[in-house]
Amino acid sequence: MSLDDICSNCRDVVMYCECWIPKDKHFSDSGNFTLGDGQRKILWNSETRQLEGDQELIEQIRSKLNGRQETICDVGTIWMDEREPIAVTFLASSIGLEFGPDAPKYGRLNETPCPTCGSTIEHFERYPNYICGNCVAKLVDVNGVPIRFENQSLLGTGIIALLLNPATGDYDLPDQISSMTGEAFCNGLRCVAEEARFGGVIVQAMVDK
Repeated sequence: MSLDDICSNCRDVVMYCECWIPKDKHFSDSGNFTLGDGQRKILWNSETRQLEGDQELIEQIRSKLNGRQETICDVGTIWMDEREPIAVTFLASSIGLEFGPDAPKYGRLNETPCPTCGSTIEHFERYPNYICGNCVAKLVDVNGVPIRFENQSLLGTGIIALLLNPATGDYDLPDQISSMTGEAFCNGLRCVAEEARFGGVIVQAMVDK
């Protein structure tokens, strides 16, 4: 096993991926909804959490449901299972089926509110409490001085905290303590900056969502 080995499911490095760990399956809620190709129709039954109707269409969808948890761009992390309505609508769309307004809108699964301002941002499983760019720009230290976090190297590693210098108007005053703790505040909420998985800096609010 090496850093070149990539998981075919999550696309992370195999030695870091967590796909092999057993997980309890949790499915999203939905009422009944129908799908079809204009001539044939199938129903996703919310009571049985199964597809009913035209067997050929159902088999087309079931053949793509592998029962695994997958992370899909613009959708999020879902179980590819018939009991997950968002997986059903996502795969139905991929084979050209249409569905009405009663079907779940799978794109919304990948959205979440910023924990410090409430604006809509993309959801990342690895960083569930990260704050938006506007809030990062408003970060201050414990004394209320504007603060910025950067990587120490061009390779995107390490964290350094820089305070706003009122004399120059630039962030050019290194802060040793904040560089070690990553601590800052936005709208009164304590946040912590850290080195992102593949370089860069991510700032998360210390709250439970």
